[in-house]
Amino acid sequence: MTEEKQDEIYARLIREYQEILSEMAACSAELKRIGENFMELGTDMIDQSEALAIDQVSFNADVAVTPRLLAQYSELAAKRTSKEAELENFGSLPRSDAA
Repeated sequence: MTEEKQDEIYARLIREYQEILSEMAACSAELKRIGENFMELGTDMIDQSEALAIDQVSFNADVAVTPRLLAQYSELAAKRTSKEAELENFGSLPRSDAA
């Protein structure tokens, strides 16, 4: 394989890897937001149950989307691992704070 072809493959792998990391970060941020909402609700249920007010539409939406987000994150983590293995064939992994 020519050096030019190797560079082309490496650039594609890096691009795909960065896309995976970006998708993971977005998924993680949404899971964190939902988790923080659930924590706040739990605290309110314990401390202020008599004055508890729930945005039922938002709560139901968060409950409904959580399993999909967890599955998506798990799938992305597997893709990241696979892509890292591919990149290791070219030497060290690119440095990333998102990984």
